[in-house]
Amino acid sequence: MLMSPCGFRKVFSKLSFHVPAEVVRKIVMSTAGFIEPVLCTLRERIESKRMDRVSDNMQQVEYYSISHDQAHKENGDVVSESDQTKDMRMRKTKDRPAVRVLLGPDVDPSIRLMMEEKEQALLTLRETVEILQIKVNRLEHLIQLKDLRIEDLTKHLERHKTRAQLS
Repeated sequence: MLMSPCGFRKVFSKLSFHVPAEVVRKIVMSTAGFIEPVLCTLRERIESKRMDRVSDNMQQVEYYSISHDQAHKENGDVVSESDQTKDMRMRKTKDRPAVRVLLGPDVDPSIRLMMEEKEQALLTLRETVEILQIKVNRLEHLIQLKDLRIEDLTKHLERHKTRAQLS
C-alpha cells in the first residue's frame, strides 16, 4: 500500500525534513543525481531520530534507576563507572548534533551529497580518534605499571646484592 503525499508530508515534518517541489519533480522525472542526496539526508534524519529516541529512553531508565552509574562486583561491593567511560559517553552525545551542517533546500544536490559524505567521514575519524585515545591511555597505564615493577625488582636486586656483600 502506498502512502499519500499528505502522509509523506506528515512523516517528513516529524523529521524536520523538507523536499522542495522542484526536487520532487526532478526525482519523478528520474533525473540523475537527485534521489541519492535526498535518500542520504532522509536516512541520516531517521537514524538521528532513532538515536534521540534511544537516548531519551536510556535517560528515563537512568532517572528511575537507583544506581544507574554503578556496577556490582561478584562479592556484592558497588563499583562506580569509570570516569573515562562517562567522559566518552558525554562526548558522543555532545559531538553528534554539532557536526550537522544545515543546508537550505536550494543547495545543489551534488554539493549536499559531498557535504554529507564529508560529515560521515568526519564522524568516522572522530570515533577513530576516541578509540585511539582510549588505547593510548591504556598503554600509558601499562607503562606506569611496568615502571613500578622495574623499580620493585631493582630494589629487590639491590637488597640481595647488599646481603651477598655482607655475607
